[in-house]
Amino acid sequence: MNLYKYGEEFRKIRCSKNISQQQLADLAMCSRKYISLIETGNVAPSSTMLVRISNILGNSIIDLLKYCNCNETYFTTETKKQIEVLKSSCNYKDLNNLLSTIEQHEDYQDNQNKQYILWHKAICEMELNHNFFKAINLIKQSLSVEKYDDLFIYINKPELNMQEISIYNSLAILLNYMNANNYSIRILESLIGCNYANFPDSIKVKIYNNLASNYLSMNKYANALNTINKAISLNQIYKNPSLIGILYYNKAQILSKCKQIEKSTEFFVMTYYHYKNSKNALYMNKVIESANKCSINIKPYII
Repeated sequence: MNLYKYGEEFRKIRCSKNISQQQLADLAMCSRKYISLIETGNVAPSSTMLVRISNILGNSIIDLLKYCNCNETYFTTETKKQIEVLKSSCNYKDLNNLLSTIEQHEDYQDNQNKQYILWHKAICEMELNHNFFKAINLIKQSLSVEKYDDLFIYINKPELNMQEISIYNSLAILLNYMNANNYSIRILESLIGCNYANFPDSIKVKIYNNLASNYLSMNKYANALNTINKAISLNQIYKNPSLIGILYYNKAQILSKCKQIEKSTEFFVMTYYHYKNSKNALYMNKVIESANKCSINIKPYII
């Protein structure tokens, strides 16, 4: 990667927005020296910092990678890191903008990367626009199947790769949103039944969490509790902090349905403090609202 060219383009974009190095540093919560090092070609911003800066300067900052003479591996690696940051923070608006920026780039024209883009466009349609049928069509395109029923044939092929497994997990979430729980469970149980030796724990955690959500939607509370406990146990080994809040939140809701109010309160409080530590005010409020819907007041425990 040409860091000097990177820094030069970075500086031009910043100046075009009439923002000083110090102003940008204050808004991006970093030092002015760090901004200076980027612009002089001494360092490249991390993916997290790039996303933060793009929110300040606009999406044109994301296009920087196109001016840097970076190789294909670097471009796709860095942009995928940005996608994961946006996805994990539920920032689907900026994720959708990023996908629109990179989908025509030459480095995303191979089949694997085209599939990756279609998959994440489906996620945006599902989470941002709530256009579930368009999301299903995008998933069908990503898996190169024409008919809806073919999705349930394709899942049984001998060797799904990790990206395809993740796409099917997203499809199961989508079907849960559409109250098509039987189909969602069918997909998730098929994935579990594959029993691939190279299944990473991160995928297993997400599949079990998704399955628990489906059982909860179907009022199968004992099944839901058993399944969410499996997910939490796996995550204690995998130790993914971004999943802790989701897992605890789901368990709190399941426990409330099981009439285990004391334990449910405990998990709502744990979830609240998890998001408080990560300074996620939106989800802190969501936890309070969800607890209230379960007739649980956690405010005395969080003051």
